[in-house]
Amino acid sequence: MADDDPRDTSFCAAQEAIAFGPPDFEIRTVDGVNRYLEYLLSLLAGAEVLLDNGHFHLAAFAAITAIEETSRAHLSAFRKADAVRKKGRDPLRNHAEKQKAAMAVVFMGHRMHEVFGGEEGAQEFHRRINAGYFNEIREKSLYCFAGGDSFTRPTDFVDLEMARNIVLVAIETADDTFCGLTDHSYEVSKSFDAMFARVRSQESSSV
Repeated sequence: MADDDPRDTSFCAAQEAIAFGPPDFEIRTVDGVNRYLEYLLSLLAGAEVLLDNGHFHLAAFAAITAIEETSRAHLSAFRKADAVRKKGRDPLRNHAEKQKAAMAVVFMGHRMHEVFGGEEGAQEFHRRINAGYFNEIREKSLYCFAGGDSFTRPTDFVDLEMARNIVLVAIETADDTFCGLTDHSYEVSKSFDAMFARVRSQESSSV
């Protein structure tokens, strides 16, 4: 339904990931958080370079990886060491579930509303992510698809606007999730802000 709140779906995905069992990935120190943030910043800086040089499919893939890594580290921190592991596949080892769970609060901010033309536009993009949009892009950013008379390469599928929007969502996700947790994270946040402005400035060339 168009009037559902996509945050509910993402919150449920995050809660299920947290409740799945004990953590198998833990960042225990302030230094660990800082180093992880530097890693995310590096990953997204790489996405920006790829975007600038026209490698849109690889920029999209790097950005989606940053989103998944943000989700994995963040949600693992809430898992209990004495929790009983549930049956089935760990949501934090599932690309689509990590993507969905990462989005719980990302689209509430004014920057996402500005990027997507208002709150409803941001919510609609959030719904698409919950429905598997990023997972589709992740696969089509890496592999060629051929069948019958059709042949699609990653370079045919991912364009500047698509990649730019994904990179912007990834920056916002990492910034919202980790910045403010440590003193160093405020400096990293400034770098994310500058990167966000640079990437968004490519908007006019994507029309």
